[in-house]
Amino acid sequence: MSPRAAKWSLWLLLYCTAPVPYTLGPIETAPPLRLTLFSTLILGARLSEGPGGWVWSALLALGIAQCLFYVAFTYAVAIFLARIFARMDDAGRLRAIVAGAIVVVGLVSLVPVYETPISSVAMHSTLLGIFH
Repeated sequence: MSPRAAKWSLWLLLYCTAPVPYTLGPIETAPPLRLTLFSTLILGARLSEGPGGWVWSALLALGIAQCLFYVAFTYAVAIFLARIFARMDDAGRLRAIVAGAIVVVGLVSLVPVYETPISSVAMHSTLLGIFH
């Protein structure tokens, strides 16, 4: 795995699994991907409502600002981790990143590490349960 592929793989892993705090009403601790999903839904509501909906506009601006922040933040962390892995050869880097991804995805799939008060199912969720 090249250092560039390692950086993008780590960024995707972080963006899809890292529990980060954000707010779109209640404060949640969930992956930035969930924030992106909610921001997209708010964008749809804003577009369907027409020009007069200031509440949707405010929520949309808040969601987009937080999405941009977490894209930059997770990208910076991915760059940092990729530089650590850059000292390894390509095969070792691939094994380390795949093993780390398996551990991270396994952990967040089994342990309820996310706080999701907007969820219709549970206040605390696993990776498999945050999109209910």
